Amino acid sequence: MRRLAAILCSLWLVSAFSIGPAQAQKRVALVVGNGAYQNASALSTPANDVGAMADLFRKIGFDVVEAKTDLSNIDFKRLVREFSSVARDAEIAVMYFSGHAVNVKGANYLLPVDVKLASELDAEDEAVSLDRVRRMLEPAKRMRLILLDASRDNSFVRNASKPGAVNAGLARFEPDTDDTFVVYSARPGTFSEDGAGDTSAFAAALVKNLAVSGRDLRTAIGFARDDVVKTTGGKQELLLVGSFGGTALALMPEKVASRQIAVLPNAQSSAADATPEQRQFYEMAERVGTRAAFDAYLQKFPAGFFSDLARAQRDKPVSGESPAGPKRIAVLPAPGSEKPQAAAPNVALLPPAAAPPEPDLGTVTRELQAELQRVGCDPGSVDGNWSRNSRQALEQFNRRAGMKLGTEVASVDALDAVKAQRGRICPLVCGGGRRADGERCVAIPAPQKAQPKKQAVREPEPRARERVRRAEPVREAPVRRQPVVVEREAPVRSGPPVSIGIGGIGVGLGGIGVGIPGMR
Repeated sequence: MRRLAAILCSLWLVSAFSIGPAQAQKRVALVVGNGAYQNASALSTPANDVGAMADLFRKIGFDVVEAKTDLSNIDFKRLVREFSSVARDAEIAVMYFSGHAVNVKGANYLLPVDVKLASELDAEDEAVSLDRVRRMLEPAKRMRLILLDASRDNSFVRNASKPGAVNAGLARFEPDTDDTFVVYSARPGTFSEDGAGDTSAFAAALVKNLAVSGRDLRTAIGFARDDVVKTTGGKQELLLVGSFGGTALALMPEKVASRQIAVLPNAQSSAADATPEQRQFYEMAERVGTRAAFDAYLQKFPAGFFSDLARAQRDKPVSGESPAGPKRIAVLPAPGSEKPQAAAPNVALLPPAAAPPEPDLGTVTRELQAELQRVGCDPGSVDGNWSRNSRQALEQFNRRAGMKLGTEVASVDALDAVKAQRGRICPLVCGGGRRADGERCVAIPAPQKAQPKKQAVREPEPRARERVRRAEPVREAPVRRQPVVVEREAPVRSGPPVSIGIGGIGVGLGGIGVGIPGMR
C-alpha cells in the first residue's frame, strides 16, 4: 500500500511540474512583410523575413500567428483593426514588421506597398502610424512587443515637398504604457541592412536568440544586438526602448518537464507547500548547478520541499556515479520510524538534460556595474538594476575605450569587454572644492589672503588762498632804525649863559631871558 501511494504521489508531482507557464497564458503574434513597393525601391527579404519569424512564433508555442505580405493601405489598416480584438484577451502580444518606414516630423509610419507619399501631409492617409500599432497591442495584459525591421533607406525622403519634413531613419518612440517595448533594427537616424542572406540581419538574429527556453527578453535582445553588429561590421546596431522592472520576461517560458522529481510518502513536506518564489529560485540554482548556487538557495530558504532537494543536489558525488539510473541519496527516516530506511531513499532525482546554463541577468548586471565602477565609469548603485546612470556609464566607457557595446541592457559581451581593461578608463571626476590626486580626490586648499599694501599718507591739498600765500616770497618787515643820539658835552665857557628866543625862541644871557612874541 505504501509503495502504491509513493507511485501515485510521484506521478502527480511529475505532472504538476510538466505544466509550464506556456500553457497558462495566451500569446499572439502579427507578422507583416512589405517588399513589392509600387512607387519606391523594392525589397528582397521581407517575404523571407515573414516566413522565418512566423515559424519562430509557432515553434515557441504562440497560440495565434497571423502572417501577411505585400499589404495595400486598406488591407494593412483593416488587419491592424482586426488584430486588436485578438490581442484583447492575450497575455503577450507581438507585432513584427519588415519593409519601408518613414519619420514625418518625429512621428513614425509603416508604409504599405501602394503608398505614394507625394507630400508629408499624406502620411496619415496612406500609411499606418506606429502609435496606431501600439494602440492595437495595448489590450494585452502582460507584455506588448513591437519589432521594427524598417529603418531602410528609400526614395520617399528625396521626393518630399519640404526638405527635412520626411526622414528615412526612424525617430525614437517612447511607449507611454508599462511593459510595452519597441525594438528597432537600427538606432534612430541610421539605416538597417538587408543582409547578404535570404533574410535580413535583424530577422536572423531574432530567430537565433528568441527561441531559447526561459531566456529573458532583455538578454535575448542583447545577444541579437551583438550578432547584428558582427554581421554588418558595426554598421547597424539594435535599440531596445521600454520600461523594465525586475520580473523576468520571456517569449518562450522555460520547459521544466525534464526535471522530474519523485517523493515517497514519508517526506515531511511536499511540492504543493512550496511558494512560487521558492520554485523559481530553485530552478535558477539548478541551472547554475554549482555547490555555491545551492548554498545560496539554502541560505535564503533553509527549510521546505525544495530545500531538501537543494541539499541533495549539493551533496551528490561528482564522479564515480553510474550514468544510468537516478542518483540515490540517503536521508533521515520519517517521523515515527525507529531506524533509517536506507533501502527506500526519501528523494530520487533524474539528472537534468545537459544544456549550457543561461546567464542570470541580475548577476550579469551587478557584475557589469561593479566592473564599470572599477574602471572609473560611475554606474550609480551596484544593485542589479540597469538604470539610466548605468547606461550613461557604459556609453562613457564606449567613448573612452573606442567600442560600440550595446547600452540598453547589460550583456555578457559588455561584461567581458570591461573586465578586459586593467586600469582606469574614465577620468576621475571630483566634486566642488576637490581635485584629483592620483586615484583619489583631495580638498583644494583655500588661497591665502594677500596683505593689503600700506599707502603713503598724503597731506591734504592746500586751499587756493593758502597756495597763493605759500607761493609769494616772504617779505621781511623793514627795520626802523633808531636815530643815534650823540651826546656831546657842551664846551665849558666862562661867563654867564646867554639865551635868545624869537617867536618862541628865547635868548638868554646871563641867566636872563627875554621873550619876544612872534610877529606875523
